[in-house]
Amino acid sequence: MNILPSGKEAATPIVAVRSQGTMLESLVGFLDDDEPRCNVPESYLKTLLELSSERFCENEKRIQRFRDELKKVGYGVDAVRDKRKGDNGEWEDPALRRERKRAEGMRKIKLAKKEDIGAPVDTEDISGLEISQEQNT
Repeated sequence: MNILPSGKEAATPIVAVRSQGTMLESLVGFLDDDEPRCNVPESYLKTLLELSSERFCENEKRIQRFRDELKKVGYGVDAVRDKRKGDNGEWEDPALRRERKRAEGMRKIKLAKKEDIGAPVDTEDISGLEISQEQNT
């Protein structure tokens, strides 16, 4: 599942937010022997149309405020894109990521052991770690 399309897979958002604060309901007609009948004057329909338009504008403002708040807490499109690896923003292959994370963990363990015994620490020294050839390509 992805929040953004990756080029290989379609986006599959998993969150829906609904608001009924701008809902409008009004009975304006009925069916009489399969014939639609309007039971309100045209001026009332115009008033409903104006009110509906105002509510749509208010809804757009609410959506924008919601988006702005999501961005503030780090859930905007840019935040998701920043979590991707690579120059073109593609998702990292799961197997390569697993191997990279394992190598990083092993390196941290090795550094911690060197610090415990007081040995000089070389942060670039990863000798003795097995890294798959796929990751190097």
